[in-house]
Amino acid sequence: MSDHSVNGYVRALRAFASWLYEQEYTETTVLGRLKAPQVTKKTVEILTDEEIAWVLATLAEPSPPTRAIARSSSPCSIPASARQRL
Repeated sequence: MSDHSVNGYVRALRAFASWLYEQEYTETTVLGRLKAPQVTKKTVEILTDEEIAWVLATLAEPSPPTRAIARSSSPCSIPASARQRL
């Protein structure tokens, strides 16, 4: 079970215990001193200079024209009126 899950369960139990106290079902906040465990912080990996350069180079490459893609599709998938406009 992850520490995030345990943290959420503890907070929910504390909230429920507080509600029980407010509704006078209990004489004290039974779980008032229960502390939620610390959650680990995830580290975000940053792209290297080489990876950024690769992404930018990939984005700069021209994409294939739409007409070539549309003509290579089967005639059944494109209506005749649309094929004439291409």
